[in-house]
Amino acid sequence: MRAVALVLALALALAPAGATHAQVAVIDDEGHTVELAQPARRIVSLAPHLTEQLFAIGAGDLIVGTTDFADFPEAAKGLQRVAREHSVDPERIRAARPAMVTL
Repeated sequence: MRAVALVLALALALAPAGATHAQVAVIDDEGHTVELAQPARRIVSLAPHLTEQLFAIGAGDLIVGTTDFADFPEAAKGLQRVAREHSVDPERIRAARPAMVTL
C-alpha cells in the first residue's frame, strides 16, 4: 500500500482547489480502487520523502503534520511533528484532523 499513498497524495493534492465535490479515484499497487468523495485538503505525511514531494508539486500548504526528519524544503521545518523515526503519535495525528495520511 505504500505506492498507493504517494499516488493518492499526488492525485488529491493536484485536484483543482475549487473542486470540493469532485470524486477522486486511484488504483493501488494491489489493484484495488480507492475512492474519495472529494479531494483531501489536510494531509499528514509520515515519510520525509513524501513531505518533500508534496512540496515539490505545490501541495505543501495542505500538509498538517509530518515526521521529525522532514526538513526539506525549509518550509517543512515549520510543520507540526506527529511522528519520530520508529514511533507515531496517534493523538497528534487525530488532533491535526487529516483527511488523508500518507505512508
